[in-house]
Amino acid sequence: MTELDRRSFLGRGLATTGGVLASGLAIETLSAHAAWAGAGRPAADPRESGYGPLRRMPARNTGEEYLALPAGFSYVVLSKSGTPMTDGVATPIAHDGMAAFPGTRRHTVRLIRNHEVRTTPGSPVGRVYVEGSRRYDELGVGGTTTLEVDLRSGAVLRHFVSLNGTIVNCAGGRMLYDRGWLTCEETTAGPTQGWQRKHGYIFAVPLDGPAPGSPAPPRR
Repeated sequence: MTELDRRSFLGRGLATTGGVLASGLAIETLSAHAAWAGAGRPAADPRESGYGPLRRMPARNTGEEYLALPAGFSYVVLSKSGTPMTDGVATPIAHDGMAAFPGTRRHTVRLIRNHEVRTTPGSPVGRVYVEGSRRYDELGVGGTTTLEVDLRSGAVLRHFVSLNGTIVNCAGGRMLYDRGWLTCEETTAGPTQGWQRKHGYIFAVPLDGPAPGSPAPPRR
């Protein structure tokens, strides 16, 4: 982290991290640890250096067990590969890094998420793909999806493909604040590997959607 360091992150934004929603008890505990870290000292009591034993726990919204968490934590599942999104497209595979932006409604957040899809050119398996949309590479399998999430309930209000026609969207990204997200291809593959165009570029994903777009990348 650059502009927001880890201590500030712990102190400010622990209600939602990667789809895990923390209860009041968990937030108080984490905030206390952030305060200790900020003061440059360990926890006052060695027994308080952890969050307690882990136990299997069902997701709050589905009842299915995916994570083991300490007491006081809970989580919701935002999306699963293969399930239809609100644009009618199946949720792609290989969920990866993302950025959070203010949502379009009160108490909401907008997430723009990379999909590190590494299948073969044009493969339909888990591909990020919208028929008739603009694509940098017609055989591209990667891209991004955008989700609008209610912070109070964890419910996904809408989610849709926001970029397709790229590949291996994994090499991090950067927020453009109110403009959107920069997503990076973690590869330099190209026509010699079966793709139509050269890859290894950075693409701008606009904050407003839902129509996916794929402008030409900058020169190498």
